[in-house]
Amino acid sequence: MKILIISNDFSKNGGIEFLSELVYKAIYKHFIVQKFSKRCNNKLIRILKEISIRRSLRGKNLIIFMHSFLYNRYKKYIPNKTKTIIWTHGIEVWGAWGKKKNPNLEYADKVIAVSSFTAERVHENWPSANVSIVNNAIEPFELSNDVEMKNEIVILSRIDSTEKYKGHELVFESLSILKNSDTADIPVFHVIGQGDDRDRLEEVVKTLGISDHVIFHGYVDDAELSHIFSRCFAFVMPSFVRINPNDIWGGEGFGLVYLEAGLHKLPVIACNEGGQTDCVIDGETGFLVNPNPDEIAEKIELLMNNPELAHKMGEAGYWHVKNNFLFDHFEKNVVNVIKEVFA
Repeated sequence: MKILIISNDFSKNGGIEFLSELVYKAIYKHFIVQKFSKRCNNKLIRILKEISIRRSLRGKNLIIFMHSFLYNRYKKYIPNKTKTIIWTHGIEVWGAWGKKKNPNLEYADKVIAVSSFTAERVHENWPSANVSIVNNAIEPFELSNDVEMKNEIVILSRIDSTEKYKGHELVFESLSILKNSDTADIPVFHVIGQGDDRDRLEEVVKTLGISDHVIFHGYVDDAELSHIFSRCFAFVMPSFVRINPNDIWGGEGFGLVYLEAGLHKLPVIACNEGGQTDCVIDGETGFLVNPNPDEIAEKIELLMNNPELAHKMGEAGYWHVKNNFLFDHFEKNVVNVIKEVFA
């Protein structure tokens, strides 16, 4: 079987790019696979790439599009007997805007959704689409055991003004609630990530009077990240689903950072809407809450005052990731979906 994978890029520099390389890695041992990266800054090379991609569509049994917009671009060049799979990640297929931008999605032989939440949105917009769920995967790593756990929590995400759904302000408000409580200590909150919204968020922290309890790190390397994780008793990232005025939705398509927290044996506090609900088992590996600072504060305080519970949930989260979200599981799921297309 000859398969062509088309992506904007194959690298570790972004979520979809990393996933594209992971898909190639999962199937190249099982099939004859060619991959094409569309991204190029040189205009002449970009034109030559376009010609080469269109030619490569011929003679393939299956074409995997790592983004629905790529399917829209090349659909008219696909031979009639060639099967197609489209990977869907999140907001590009959510809501009315997603439906408008992907008028041909239901014509694919298979649509892969990275989470149950995205699969539900696909079914809402394209009821006849043939959808399968293939969760993303994470590579295992060694844990850092050189630091004693302290009264600290961590969030790991971009802090861009276009991604306010990440829930930073919800956590800041929850810390403010804990500060005004007579019974609770206030944990130190590590914010790891870069973006153009940092100055505004630092002002929010000052206004709430919690500057002594929030540390903005910006970018950190893997070693420093592991060091910070090892100091914390919980991972808190209450990403929620929001619909912007332009009808473009915001929210987590999946959320690899929740798996990363699981492998660091941290209980997770996340919101009960979005792709991250596939990563967290409510009441077992952490808590799924409404996007409400009072609920978040309550769960932070519960874990902070019950280290045995935090440890138990962290262990459960670790095994949840090990048993369901490593590369071996991903490879098996992808190969099975491809075989199903040709069954």
